[in-house]
Amino acid sequence: MAIGTPVPRSLTIHANREAGVPGCTCSAGAERAAAVPTGNPPRGPMVIGSGHLPQGVSHGADSAHTLTRAPEPSRTSGSVIGGDQRHQQVRAAEIRLLYENAPTGAAATVVIASLLAYAQWDVVPRTVVSAWLLYVVLVSAARFLLVRRYWQAAPGDGASGRWNTAFVVGTAMAAVGWGAGALVLYQAARPVNEILVVFAVGGVMLGGASLLAARPEAFLTFLLPTGLLTAVRLASEGDEDHLMMGFMVAVFTVATVVTTWRFHLAIESS
Repeated sequence: MAIGTPVPRSLTIHANREAGVPGCTCSAGAERAAAVPTGNPPRGPMVIGSGHLPQGVSHGADSAHTLTRAPEPSRTSGSVIGGDQRHQQVRAAEIRLLYENAPTGAAATVVIASLLAYAQWDVVPRTVVSAWLLYVVLVSAARFLLVRRYWQAAPGDGASGRWNTAFVVGTAMAAVGWGAGALVLYQAARPVNEILVVFAVGGVMLGGASLLAARPEAFLTFLLPTGLLTAVRLASEGDEDHLMMGFMVAVFTVATVVTTWRFHLAIESS
């Protein structure tokens, strides 16, 4: 290279780099350095080539409001609680209706049982008639006391379950009395007396269906044992006439249960 000839810029830069001369700057390097941001890197997601922010992120105060917004409370739990409360209130009202009707049923039971015992007094052994009538009267008296205690306690909707159980137990005891009456008071040799027994049992069943329709466990506990035991007693005679009578009583029992169930559905929906 000739003396006095200007040295190209690229060679000067290269020479300075090789020599490690401090303070050497390069326009291309400086431009690249200026393009690199200094300081802490930006936080959060970086979107390249888009003018929109990521979903869920907004500007300023709107962003804070969006991120801290609480979810709306669910209404499902409230609906379930409301439905349970209504069911509890309906059931308590049905049990209250049972206790309102109970005095009428117990009084009618004593009257009908007394008349039936009088009619069978000279047909069936008197000890049997007396024991049966005493049982029916004692059960009716116990049901009267249960009704009185219920109104004195004035239970709320949540405490009606045990009162329903107590009522059903009393109803079952009454059903045992009438079923036993159909078994021990029926005399096939006396047509008038046997018709009287079947007539009395059937009338008690129809009365119980209307008085106990408020709760299924109450009317099923009374109607099924009373009707089916009467049907079995009639059919146990074995002849064609009594078999037919037993079958008719069974059909009558089923029809009464179905009708009473419809009464119950009408009461529950009112």
